[in-house]
Amino acid sequence: MNTRLVESLVEIIQSLTTEERSLLETKLNGRSQPTPVTTPQKRLSEFYGALPATQPYPGKEAIRQHVAQKLAENQ
Repeated sequence: MNTRLVESLVEIIQSLTTEERSLLETKLNGRSQPTPVTTPQKRLSEFYGALPATQPYPGKEAIRQHVAQKLAENQ
């Protein structure tokens, strides 16, 4: 198989979501049940900025106080 073609296929497969990969693997293998597909682990820093911030960060101490208050209310 052509090296460039293989590289293109790898890029396409890597761009798929886990669910899409599972469906593709099922069709290629001819199995009726999807097989689990593992994805490589990423560093937490790679996700920085992936989700929009919906509220400003109040600070560590404010969060601790809020959690302590909620825990005290539930006891």
